Amino acid sequence: MKQRKLIITLTIFGILLIYVLITQTGNKDFNTLNLPVLPAIVTEEIEKIEIALPSADRLGFEKKESGWQIVAPFEFPADNNKLKALQTMLEELRLTDMITERTNQDADYSLTTSTAIGVMVTGSKNQKLALSVGSANTSATHTFIRRPGDFKVYQVLGDITQQLKRPAREWRSLQVYDFSTDQVRSVTISQKGKQPVIFSKTEESRAQIVKDSPQSVTPAVLPARIIWKAEGRTEPLGDSKVNQFLNTFTRLTAAKISDLKDWTGKPLASVQVKTLDTKYVLEFLEFQKKDKQYLIRRSGESVIYEIPEYQGKNLLKELKDF
Repeated sequence: MKQRKLIITLTIFGILLIYVLITQTGNKDFNTLNLPVLPAIVTEEIEKIEIALPSADRLGFEKKESGWQIVAPFEFPADNNKLKALQTMLEELRLTDMITERTNQDADYSLTTSTAIGVMVTGSKNQKLALSVGSANTSATHTFIRRPGDFKVYQVLGDITQQLKRPAREWRSLQVYDFSTDQVRSVTISQKGKQPVIFSKTEESRAQIVKDSPQSVTPAVLPARIIWKAEGRTEPLGDSKVNQFLNTFTRLTAAKISDLKDWTGKPLASVQVKTLDTKYVLEFLEFQKKDKQYLIRRSGESVIYEIPEYQGKNLLKELKDF
């Protein structure tokens, strides 16, 4: 009796194991040998990425000297972190199984002409990867794909459709400014109803007395000390608070890009930062009390960003706060 129960238990376990293998691989023939190899691509050498979403515009990225750019359906700097993740995902793609050779089952895998996502990657040294990407399996462990000129349906590890289905606006960079604080020479903060706050960087030479012997002293020049001074004040400003301001401005990242366009009102305030080579002007358009966000934009541009209240307050410090 016990032996019979053991046999039944082992049989049930074997059936469950087979079921798990079938649902995880999706291949009822267990034909996982001799899979083709996808063209090898190297992240550092990728130059262009195109994603053709169903019922949407083509999404295009190109590597420029300034970094990755969205070039279609509009032009805009791309989010570096998202592009890096996308490139890594494409570089690591490997076929893990062949699912079917039947073309009449394309709808089951979202690989019809109206549902598949087209992916094209090109790079230096004649690198090229082209794929049609379908849906993920029910457990979201694999994604169904097809190679050009190959009617077979394969699968790759992971749910890669989620990364590819992002609309173009979600690939936009939220970086407002990104440059070195060492380049800054002066700052002007203007607010409604208040006198502008202007402070600038100066260098103060220093000397140190070095005692070579009890009978003589020799002055030695030390590196110049950088100090910040505001117009109308003689004492230097506190380094920590000036540095906090500069770090916020020169590495300013927005929380989101606003859907608002064509702002025609008068800015509430502006911050102007000058370097040796250029001038950066940030305009504060409005403060949204409900969301506690400032609407800002770079002078002369139409894109409106949103930054949290604490960032806005740090950039609109009054002279007494320094």
